[in-house]
Amino acid sequence: ARYSQHMEDKLLNKYFFNNTANKVFVEIGALDGLRYSNTFFFEHCWDWSGLLIEGNNLNYQQLERNARMRRPRSRILHSAVCEPPATTVRFIAAPGQSAGVETQMAKDFKNFWHWRNMTYVDVPCAPMSRLLQGMPHIDFWSLDVEGGELVALSTVDWAATQIDLIMVELDSYNPPKDLKVRQLLAEQGYVECKWGVIPGSGVFLSRRSPYNCNLIGGEQQCMCSYDDCNTCKQG
Repeated sequence: ARYSQHMEDKLLNKYFFNNTANKVFVEIGALDGLRYSNTFFFEHCWDWSGLLIEGNNLNYQQLERNARMRRPRSRILHSAVCEPPATTVRFIAAPGQSAGVETQMAKDFKNFWHWRNMTYVDVPCAPMSRLLQGMPHIDFWSLDVEGGELVALSTVDWAATQIDLIMVELDSYNPPKDLKVRQLLAEQGYVECKWGVIPGSGVFLSRRSPYNCNLIGGEQQCMCSYDDCNTCKQG
């Protein structure tokens, strides 16, 4: 069972996770927990557990139902991401995957997706440091919040939580934001990966991650270009 929009789950499993069981995920922008989910495959097939976060009220109602029926190993939270001291944000509410925090959306994105109608609703929000409390290690973080990716990454407590692999939506609606995302992750010790190109997203692997080595064509190879990439062939 795979639910990702562009086979993200299949590609990530092939190039990084290799059917590894009992790991931990976080998915923010989780929608209803099934549609376009980048983590359902890992929970359903490989007994992963984790946290699903969704800000859209309509999606969250469906997420509650689907989590009870189909995602027993997941905790769920109704929240957007924001910088302190804010505790609520104005959300552009829309069915499906294009809802998001108004101030975090690029103008071109709003014009493309919401030109017909904009319905606003206040939703609870918190920094990622609070949302990830009690999670010292995450194997895979799927981050897709319609323009709010930089806010999410900039509010992580990197000293409190080790995150091995992060997949971030970089959809080109806001190139300066995408550049800042890449710069921030590089400063935190992440390398952007080129294996298995995923439309509209960047895959970033921590230099401390165990997932850089994989058996490709009968030979251990690095999935990301580390300076010390030869360690894969030595191991």
